[in-house]
Amino acid sequence: MTNSIMAATYIEQLARAEESIARFYEMCAKMLYDDRKFWQILQSHEMWHAKVLRDLKEQVRGQKIKLLPEHASIREIELSVEYVEQMTRIIRNNGVDLDKALETSCNIEKKTVDVKAFKAFDESSSEVRDVLAVIHEQTEKHMEIITSRMENEQQKKNSKTWVNRLLSIAGFSKKKKSG
Repeated sequence: MTNSIMAATYIEQLARAEESIARFYEMCAKMLYDDRKFWQILQSHEMWHAKVLRDLKEQVRGQKIKLLPEHASIREIELSVEYVEQMTRIIRNNGVDLDKALETSCNIEKKTVDVKAFKAFDESSSEVRDVLAVIHEQTEKHMEIITSRMENEQQKKNSKTWVNRLLSIAGFSKKKKSG
């Protein structure tokens, strides 16, 4: 069974998803000031994705695409946007530490990578598929960057724990000064 929709409508939903991720990264940059450059770079990439998608939308205006069941529906993309917006509200209201922000970012990017939307266009839409392939590759790069950052943060924690254990064994544990 196929579902025929306007290509521009579908691409607009993809652009909205990219913008919601950009807002999430913007919030992380505000909440995690010491790491703001990291989050701002990710945010700028997502905004670029949205811009490219909007430009693409203009090129396909008036065309229809057939979505096969294995492709993401508009509703699946909307659910992805809702999830990202919910995560953004949570960190705005409750704050976030770097570990949680990285974990949430990883989940968001995984969902984007898993979204089958990038394969919704058939072979006759090679230009569209090429643009979506570039965005998809960059999303996978984001996953690598975030995962690497998570691993680096874990290594830092492990090193601190190891150093503290050695100091403790040697009798140099941290003591509060009484005054």
